[in-house]
Amino acid sequence: MPAVPLSQVAVHLRPEDNVAVAACNLSAGTEIRYEGRTLLIDRRIGMGHKIALQNIAKNEPIYKYGQIIGFASHDIAAGSHVHVHNVSAAAFERDYAFCRDCPPRPAPAEPRYFQGYDRGDGRYGTRNYIAIISTVNCSASTSKYISEKVRGSGLLDGYPHVDGVVAITHKAG
Repeated sequence: MPAVPLSQVAVHLRPEDNVAVAACNLSAGTEIRYEGRTLLIDRRIGMGHKIALQNIAKNEPIYKYGQIIGFASHDIAAGSHVHVHNVSAAAFERDYAFCRDCPPRPAPAEPRYFQGYDRGDGRYGTRNYIAIISTVNCSASTSKYISEKVRGSGLLDGYPHVDGVVAITHKAG
């Protein structure tokens, strides 16, 4: 069976991470293609568990979410299951500089417009339709006929601010 791309079986959260998270259960012997290399899964890796994307030497940091989550307790080969059996915690300095990594402000948004009209009383409209309203069910067909006739007649050509004609009907008496 050919090697499958990493993106089909795992999630690589950040480019600087040296592990990925299995998106499904992976059997021992599964081959994964990652950055032009083939990683061989050394043992079953359960969904949600970590896979080493590169060789990680003993005492080197393990990165997930772009953060150190632990250190290799012994050498970890690429494709290996990364879990409590080969990860240890150790004290290390952290820089808690507040807002150091703030992204730049986004560019101002382009002004937005809509093709509406001012009704003159503080309200704005977006459409201007003539409604043919039936007052009883008996006139519903007539309302529809009138609106269709006006739409097809060119009668509204002289009224550029009128968007159309619509029949509003109901089934009550």
